[in-house]
Amino acid sequence: MLFIWHGNILLSFTSEKFSSFRRAINSFGYEVQYQYFADGEERLVVSTPNPEISFAFTAEEWASFKNALNEAAYMQEIYALMV
Repeated sequence: MLFIWHGNILLSFTSEKFSSFRRAINSFGYEVQYQYFADGEERLVVSTPNPEISFAFTAEEWASFKNALNEAAYMQEIYALMV
């Protein structure tokens, strides 16, 4: 099981589900559409398969989240080499 903790989000995945999730997140290009929220901040809204749950990221949070996913994938590769 793989866990991703970022801010107030804790996600858990099997290795296969993590790879799929990471591909989906990385498929967002540079042309992502940000929306203004009531606090005046622009955020990217990422929908999930559950329509009641969406994630909202500022540009900085989005970059940090993607980096965290890529670091987790890198660590998976390292662990695989050690086994």
